[in-house]
Amino acid sequence: MEQKGKAIAAALGAFFAMAFVQNLCLTLLGGLWTPEQAEAGRTLVLGLSAAIILALLLLADRFSHEPLLRQVPGTAPHPLILTESAILGAAANCALSAGLSLAAFSEQLLAEYAQAIPMGKGAALGLELTAYCLLIPVMEEALFRGFILNVLRRAFPLAAAVGLECLIFAWGHGQALWFVYALAMGLALTLLRLKTGGLCAPIAFHIAFNAANYLQPQLYSAVGESRKGLVILLAGGLIVCACMILLLFSGRKKKE
Repeated sequence: MEQKGKAIAAALGAFFAMAFVQNLCLTLLGGLWTPEQAEAGRTLVLGLSAAIILALLLLADRFSHEPLLRQVPGTAPHPLILTESAILGAAANCALSAGLSLAAFSEQLLAEYAQAIPMGKGAALGLELTAYCLLIPVMEEALFRGFILNVLRRAFPLAAAVGLECLIFAWGHGQALWFVYALAMGLALTLLRLKTGGLCAPIAFHIAFNAANYLQPQLYSAVGESRKGLVILLAGGLIVCACMILLLFSGRKKKE
């Protein structure tokens, strides 16, 4: 019981340390921008804080007796696995977005969800792509599927460790719809982590999932924003997801 308590404390401590670094950076640097530059400034700070957290995790991994982030020996992923993981992430985003648009959620709930998705332009867009499609996904995978999952696995059965890690990941996303999708996404990312023995595949999924947000306007324009178009987008996304899941978890071996 004591070991389990220490594992939970370490996992939550890592999560709150992430939140502390992010809030500290926002507090110290948030006043450097004008109101017009606030969104771009916030994105820059979140990207910077992600880089700091990632550096701390890599440092902890470097001096740890047991690997926290390193690939399990002999399980380096084939490039095809990374490609399939990325396609799965992008398709999951498309299916989720279309499904939410078709679902009978309240307009306020959908508006809160949409506001949490950054969609800048110009220089702000470049900052967002760097932060949300590179630094933050890599940092979150290193923290949740790396450090937190490994800490919990040392004290809990695998299923319990996975469940706790996914709950902590979803809790960090706050908004109700984000919590639900992050719980499912966390499970998918964790299964990829366990299947491949490392973080490369979940990082590829996470990057593609976030990047797909920036392709949605083109997709909606292509299929139309009618109910029929959304159904086509949902069905297409689910079919691609099913194909990628079969390929990733079929047990076949990739030839080097």
